[in-house]
Amino acid sequence: MRERARDKQTADVAQLQRVVGLRVSEAAMIRGQDLDIAKPDFCVVNVVRATKGGRPRTVTVSVAHRPFLERLVEQAEAHRDGHVFQGRGDRGSSLARRVEAAVRYACEQLEIACYGTHGFRKCWAQELHRLLGDLGLDDREARREVAQGLGHNRVNVTYAYIPRE
Repeated sequence: MRERARDKQTADVAQLQRVVGLRVSEAAMIRGQDLDIAKPDFCVVNVVRATKGGRPRTVTVSVAHRPFLERLVEQAEAHRDGHVFQGRGDRGSSLARRVEAAVRYACEQLEIACYGTHGFRKCWAQELHRLLGDLGLDDREARREVAQGLGHNRVNVTYAYIPRE
């Protein structure tokens, strides 16, 4: 995606989706103050803008992604409005459309199936579910955690992201 992106901002939005499990509109509207990179063992992303149903949530992120999140915080600090990304449009819709187009373009260039930007959330959900299982949570408990991270209230929604075993 990053290699095929017409602008690096769209690649950063897609990477943020992949790292945090965000919807494209949520990623487009993130602000520097929403990224807490100061904790020693993990990072935290507070998702408070452009959420589906207006429900804010907090997502824990591995410190492996700290360098990327640090770069986003620096970008936000360089912008007067505190947002990481510029040219967002209303509720991030303009930037979101550009990211969706960039994903389609990259998939065409790579000649791979395109699952759109939502595919990044799906991949994140599957990886988190697998990690939680490895940590000893049963399927139901892991799905509950994944559902919360995705911003859903119902565990049943996770079956659209994670197939039944």
